[in-house]
Amino acid sequence: MPAAVPTLLSRCRSLAAVKQLHAHFLSHSNCPFPYNHFLSKLLSLCSSSATAASDYALLLLSSHPAPTAFSYNVALRFFAFSRPGTSLRLFLRMLRAELRPDAYTLPFLLHAAARSPAPALARSAHALLEKLGLRDHDHTVHSLIIMYSYLGDPLAARRVFDGIPRRDVVSWNSMLKAYERARMAAEVEAMFQWMVAEGAVAPNGVTVAVVLTACRNAGNLVLGRWVEEWVRSAGMEVDSLIGSALVGMYEKCGELVEARRVFDGISDKDIVAWNAMITGQMMQVCAKWYVK
Repeated sequence: MPAAVPTLLSRCRSLAAVKQLHAHFLSHSNCPFPYNHFLSKLLSLCSSSATAASDYALLLLSSHPAPTAFSYNVALRFFAFSRPGTSLRLFLRMLRAELRPDAYTLPFLLHAAARSPAPALARSAHALLEKLGLRDHDHTVHSLIIMYSYLGDPLAARRVFDGIPRRDVVSWNSMLKAYERARMAAEVEAMFQWMVAEGAVAPNGVTVAVVLTACRNAGNLVLGRWVEEWVRSAGMEVDSLIGSALVGMYEKCGELVEARRVFDGISDKDIVAWNAMITGQMMQVCAKWYVK
């Protein structure tokens, strides 16, 4: 039966089904219980079962007779965003069990540290990363930048970015987002222009959306227009992601005709695009009502 566990779990569509399989396995098998398979399955369960799945994940990990680094990594990932405090406590338990953190452990630890109101702990996680020699692991350094972004420390994020030997688009996007989150519009503009001029890494839709968000927040219509011109000259599709950001930017800058032009040109309008356009129209109506 152990070999069939992944297949059986893949057919489970709810936490109740997973628990039923768990009970069946314990009742009909003399083999060791496959804790890690069940922990991994919990990551794919729908958000409606999040609370119950969280409790069940802790139960599985607590009852595991010999949890591995993989077991803890799955649990850390499970709780990093929803219950960061739990994730941090699990990491401490992992260290007490003398299990060595690896390149898969640290990104989730850093995400949890970013969302926990403990900056000193976050910096300790950074120091641990350096000690373990994981400084050059892509996912880890990206998580470091994101962590400092959440902590409101873009200067620390920039130090991490500057130390990356081989930057990819995720590195650039993470740093741009750190500046945008800190409302440092001038730094977003300078970094985007540097990225374009350097040409080593091509901006993608996420890059453009972050820059346009900074333009919207700062009311920088000149840069926003330049970004749209650059997008079209680069042959990038103005899809829902970029289009929604453009609509929001133009609306915030009072250019509702331009916003509607962009909106009408989006071929794959989703709920975000519609909401962006509706919000702008409502702002216009409210402004007219207020003037009256």
